Amino acid sequence: MCDELETWDRTTLHLEADGSLTGRRSTNDDEDRGYPTTTAAWPVMFKNVNELTERYPHASPWTGIAGCRCEITIDGEHWKGKET
Repeated sequence: MCDELETWDRTTLHLEADGSLTGRRSTNDDEDRGYPTTTAAWPVMFKNVNELTERYPHASPWTGIAGCRCEITIDGEHWKGKET
């Protein structure tokens, strides 16, 4: 649960049989102002886990720009990020 002034960015993905990842991304700060403005959602796709890792190497959740709480889940599990 988040408070009414917290911004969030959520990506929910599903691992497909061909290794691609498909899903949706949503936010409550679509104008990137650092506080909740408008809510928006759009489809996302990655060719494979390597492409996701290049774009988002860190584990989920994390704090993004201006304190935005960011999270990625794949089939209900938090993204673990780049393995070291």
